[in-house]
Amino acid sequence: MTKYADHSSIQSPPARTLSRMKIGNLCAQGFAFFGGLILSIALFISLYSIIGRATGWWRPFLGDFELLSWSCACAVFCFLPWMHYQNAYIGAGFLQKIFTPLWPQWQKYRDIFCQVLLVLLSVLLTFQTARDGIHKWQTGQESMVLGWPLWPFYLLIVPSCALWAVLVLRDGIAHFSSGKFDHQQGGFFSQK
Repeated sequence: MTKYADHSSIQSPPARTLSRMKIGNLCAQGFAFFGGLILSIALFISLYSIIGRATGWWRPFLGDFELLSWSCACAVFCFLPWMHYQNAYIGAGFLQKIFTPLWPQWQKYRDIFCQVLLVLLSVLLTFQTARDGIHKWQTGQESMVLGWPLWPFYLLIVPSCALWAVLVLRDGIAHFSSGKFDHQQGGFFSQK
């Protein structure tokens, strides 16, 4: 069973920061809700096609594999800001169990390294995704079966990825400017 970090010892941020945190929270929740909606629609299209193929009652939806793969990609990117806001990274507990008993004095540096790595990854992913979306728009690339243009999918992916990068960068700056990097306040290897 997963345990979440105890944030009771953290002091409340100033009101200005709190309002920014609420805006970031609302945006992250909105993207997560939108990603869930996209995934639900993809599920129903996939079920429609599977049942149609299996029973022969109706023709399956043409291009359902393309639509399912693109909608799942959009949904995953829409979940990233909320995942970061909830500090719900998957691999953190596994790596923490391995490295913390070996070198407990290096925990602070490991957390800083991982936060910097996460900032770099999120910013790089945002820029590369935006660049690829612009390239798809300029070249007019279309999907193979449906013949739909591919760039509108990037319009869904890039804003959520950019929000994720902003949240990661904001948290990294907040941790570094505080003069300490307490893993219980968040960060990549927080206690679950």
